Amino acid sequence: MKMKAAVKQNRDLKKDYIIVITGGGGFIGGNLAKYFYDQGFTRIRAVDKKPVCNWYLRIPDAENLCLDCSNEENCNRVCEDATEVYNLAADMGGMGFIERFRVECLRSILINTHLIEAAYRAGVERYFFSSSACAYSTLLQQDSNVRALKESDAYPAMAERGYGWEKLISEMFCQEYWAERGLKTFIARFHNVYGPHGTWDGGREKAPAAICRKVIEAMDKGDHRISVWGDGHQTRSFMYIDDCVRGVDMIMHCDELVGTPINLGSSELVLSMSLYPR
Repeated sequence: MKMKAAVKQNRDLKKDYIIVITGGGGFIGGNLAKYFYDQGFTRIRAVDKKPVCNWYLRIPDAENLCLDCSNEENCNRVCEDATEVYNLAADMGGMGFIERFRVECLRSILINTHLIEAAYRAGVERYFFSSSACAYSTLLQQDSNVRALKESDAYPAMAERGYGWEKLISEMFCQEYWAERGLKTFIARFHNVYGPHGTWDGGREKAPAAICRKVIEAMDKGDHRISVWGDGHQTRSFMYIDDCVRGVDMIMHCDELVGTPINLGSSELVLSMSLYPR
């Protein structure tokens, strides 16, 4: 992500304000909680439906809640007295997961539907929604000579079935809550985030973690061959987790971006074949 120097940050956030992070037991949510904790924020409310003992990254001093945010009552509890809400909760994974479990991905719409309404009723000042590059037309992502996607390329819509459409309609919710009800909403379309504390097996892992696992398994077995998807000529952009959470902070506190989806990722394209052993 490239932010122009002229873009002004409006981060008038006191250290004792309540910051809510849903999906706080996941990879990006956990790292975002750590990011704010390291900056001295003392009232972080991290929420995830997984038992706390199964969280990828947990901040002991945070208010760690095991709640399912697809439930309306839970969302009301989550947003109590909060100043900012970061919604990173979703049932998702790598391409293998979102292609196979489209119903589960679509049902994540319940999370954003209930959470943004609860945030509005609670008087939350700023609301962040984590969208995805899967919101873009699948037709634009089939060519190996892929071009950089502009935010406007999401329409006319032909999003990834299930997961992508859920992201697109949730973006609309955020935009309309700003336009009609005055809730400041911010939307980032993530592009292939990787780094420590990420999922690396079980079907929910993304490409960087999956390739690391496959290479290690091949070395352990003495069979230096691995299976890959596609023909090896496809390209992808990857973003390190530290850049991601900093970008989330920048987007959330930039009033020029209120109600506006923006790409959050690297412009560097990596040829998939360069990741594979020869």
